[in-house]
Amino acid sequence: MKALEILIVFALSILFYSCNKEMGRDRFEELESITLTGLQAHYSVVSGIDSLIIDPVPSSNKEAEFEYLWGIYDIRNEDPYAAMDTIGKSKNLVYPVNKVAKNWYLSLQIKNKKTGYSEYFKSTIDVATAYTRGWYVIKEENDRTDMDFFTTPNSVIADKRVENVYSFVNGEKLKGKPVMMRFLNDFKAPNDKGEYSPTRSICLVTNEDVGIMTLSGLELIKDFKTLFHGEPSKRNMQMIGNNFTNYYLINDGQLHSMIGQGPGTGTFGGRKLKDTQDTPYFLSPFHLMYTNSAFFFDETSSSFFSADVRNMNLIPVTDDADVTLSSTNNNKRMLYMGIRTTGYLTGYAIFEDKDDLSKRSIAQIIPSVSQFKIYHKTLDSGQKLYKGDNFALIYQEEEVMYFSLGKEVWSRNLSNNKEKLQFTVPANEEITFIRYRKFSGSGPEADYSYNYVMVGTNDGGQYKVRMFTKSGGDLSASPAFILEGKGIAKDALFVGPTINNLTYPFTF
Repeated sequence: MKALEILIVFALSILFYSCNKEMGRDRFEELESITLTGLQAHYSVVSGIDSLIIDPVPSSNKEAEFEYLWGIYDIRNEDPYAAMDTIGKSKNLVYPVNKVAKNWYLSLQIKNKKTGYSEYFKSTIDVATAYTRGWYVIKEENDRTDMDFFTTPNSVIADKRVENVYSFVNGEKLKGKPVMMRFLNDFKAPNDKGEYSPTRSICLVTNEDVGIMTLSGLELIKDFKTLFHGEPSKRNMQMIGNNFTNYYLINDGQLHSMIGQGPGTGTFGGRKLKDTQDTPYFLSPFHLMYTNSAFFFDETSSSFFSADVRNMNLIPVTDDADVTLSSTNNNKRMLYMGIRTTGYLTGYAIFEDKDDLSKRSIAQIIPSVSQFKIYHKTLDSGQKLYKGDNFALIYQEEEVMYFSLGKEVWSRNLSNNKEKLQFTVPANEEITFIRYRKFSGSGPEADYSYNYVMVGTNDGGQYKVRMFTKSGGDLSASPAFILEGKGIAKDALFVGPTINNLTYPFTF
């Protein structure tokens, strides 16, 4: 019996020693780690043209045999793995990109089949299409409107022209003559499931129609017929614009609005009333907008009004005590108005007196519902601005306004009123528009930065848009480059992956 007890104790001792030895080995054994090289943090690709070609090199501190799972999903998706599309199961990825233009996540799962351990790696992908980076020109041909596209493969300097891309994609030109063009960062459009979501878009406005298109493919989202909950009886489109929170539209002088943030279907409501008596009004197309502010000018009463998407009526404004021109019933006709700065919302306007058309004035405007300020100066008939046209303000930089006078482009310093001839177009050309636009890119977008005063001209149905740099308000002697094509150009606009609602001023 004693021998049996000794044998049992001996066996238990061996077992205890073996367990402790194994536990010690497990305690101090190094945890597995999988590392990876050859996968970049960021990729920029063009859908339908580029392929993602990636040859990663994984390694593990354990004996390994790897298996791979590549996926791609929307960067805004709250449950990425439920919505992830599998795009590869081998080490090397060759993926012809066919996604819509926006930001995506690229996911790579690497699993060691010998240990069962997995590691996840992620990159961001900026997906563009052939149409999501480049210059657009809105133009008129035979009382119809179309749009040309200029590729920019290496920098903001235009390369090839793709003619009439609007009608090429959508089957016909827009009715009417061009009024304006605007980039919309988050217009509501239906996806494949019929759900409406923010969509990067281009908006063309003519006097008779509207064409709002996806930026990725230029497919039509809305036209005049589908843009309203109840289609207006008369087509006389003047503008579409937006601030941070709302969209506004003027048709035949009447204001319509819709909520920009939150749920929606990209459809405008009925016209706003001026007051509870439905007093007639007719708004100018010129406007000032920023953050949640929106201000308009009624040509009928010569009065400024504010607007809000939740208010069915226009909102009257009240003058500040220190003004030189009243914001209400001032007997003026507006010839132009644009934004000068947004840090403290300020604009400038050109007015004409209704009773005496020989009286014109320039006015600085600091809009506010409760303290509206207008400081105006009468223009002398000998000043160039007095007979000017095609006005354009420098936004956030020099305090300068450009304008045309016949075939000449002039500048006016708004601080000291000095005027200076900047450029004269050839004798066979006429000026059709002047516009100032700027974009500051960084990283991969640095080569697409620009700061141009654009001068559009027409020569017998052929347009030129000259892109001038500036210094201290003075235009360069010659343009950086020229966009050319068929038709009469009315505006030019650059778009790219990082262009957003803050890039261009909220003005006409």
